[in-house]
Amino acid sequence: MFSYKHSTIIFLIGIVLIVSLACNLPINSSEPEPNGVPEQLPAELIPQEPTGETIPDPEPQTSPEESPPPQTQPEVTYDSSGTELVVVNSVFKNNDYFVPYAYEIKNTDPTYALLSTYCTIEAFDANGESVGEWEDFIEFLRPDETTKFSGQIWKLNENVAEKINVECQYQLTDDTEYSLPFEITNDRLFYDDLFQQHRVTAVFKNTSPTTYLYTRIDAIAYNSAGEMIGGGYDIISFIYGNTQVGASITLNIDEEPAKIEFYPKTPSYNEIDDNPARTSQISVVTSSYESFDTYLAGGILLKNNIDQIITGFNVLTTFYATDGSVCVKDYFGGDVLFPGETIGTSNGSIFFPEDCIPSNYESYIYPLDVAEPQLPTNPFSASNAQYSNEDFPKVTVTITNNHNQKITDLTVNVLLFNMDGGIIGGSKDYLSEIGANSSAEMEIWVSDIGDVSLGKIEVYPTLSSYSIIGE
Repeated sequence: MFSYKHSTIIFLIGIVLIVSLACNLPINSSEPEPNGVPEQLPAELIPQEPTGETIPDPEPQTSPEESPPPQTQPEVTYDSSGTELVVVNSVFKNNDYFVPYAYEIKNTDPTYALLSTYCTIEAFDANGESVGEWEDFIEFLRPDETTKFSGQIWKLNENVAEKINVECQYQLTDDTEYSLPFEITNDRLFYDDLFQQHRVTAVFKNTSPTTYLYTRIDAIAYNSAGEMIGGGYDIISFIYGNTQVGASITLNIDEEPAKIEFYPKTPSYNEIDDNPARTSQISVVTSSYESFDTYLAGGILLKNNIDQIITGFNVLTTFYATDGSVCVKDYFGGDVLFPGETIGTSNGSIFFPEDCIPSNYESYIYPLDVAEPQLPTNPFSASNAQYSNEDFPKVTVTITNNHNQKITDLTVNVLLFNMDGGIIGGSKDYLSEIGANSSAEMEIWVSDIGDVSLGKIEVYPTLSSYSIIGE
């Protein structure tokens, strides 16, 4: 068994949907506020072992605060002349499989805003043959406003790109009041020696009460001469109103940048969530992470609070350094939660930069669609779970289908707990099918827990979005 230096860095329990989790301090939740959302507690750095305490089930929200009406797409639009938008600058480079690029566009019209702008970026070789193309989109560009994109074109052949061409199509509107309620702060630059690439992280804050979905953040890098040298982008799948999350962007650049600029964009006016009931559908029962030499390992226990199936959920966890900058962002999805069910989930080992040690974190959970149960309860059970680390860390377990029909495409989640009940690792894997009233053995790779004493293993099999029952 490998031996790892480790320390317990994080343990805080939250309830309801939006949870703030801090390191090195087991903090009990305050009494719920009338709307069911707990007070956010400050993080303190007092080293001590986690207690493993679990908060009681949260009270459902009875009168959720309604968000103000979202900004809507202008009803009156005009055809463009094609001269309002100009490409100010563009750069690119060649890799074996793709052509990284960055470019700047500007709305030069002093009166009209640009609406639903689609930009096609195409790369050409020395003979004028297309190497490949990609498309970018921005919903709104105000009069005299500039924005920038960075991405990559996947190459259709082995030819070397000699130039790129950017062409944009858009409409005009005289409704120029649209704006995004985002702030980007605390950016921090890293260099990954293993993959030989730069990465920048930042704190992304939503200052409005509206939940935004699939927000894109482009990061543009400049050298010391002020020249654009490339960039990259991140997609924030969800951000609740008046919260912040981490952004993490890999930069396609060949030199150390002197400056980085950020440009957030929404994919459309409709990518918002104005459903106030969503925050009471799912709650966090407990969560913790353990810090090892170069990675974190832990997980979250979630509960479905409604009498319908939750068809899936997304988990976004940001790990912060003591100065408030972002060390790493962890994002992953989960599968079906049956009515009233509690399920554990983990994304395995989460590696952090050598020069950024996480000291606290925040986790946000976004439930997806709800549906009436096809089965009354979860048909699966798990038994005989064993952890070993002879060749690699793994859990062997027996999964049983207690239903009288074959079921395909199971998701199997695993959580590892220390002797005090704190979550110290886990993972998930998939089982292609299991027969009616049958059992199957499976082996799941999990986080390496080093020399931490293992208290218990919990395994949570469930349906996935691809499961088929009875065929």
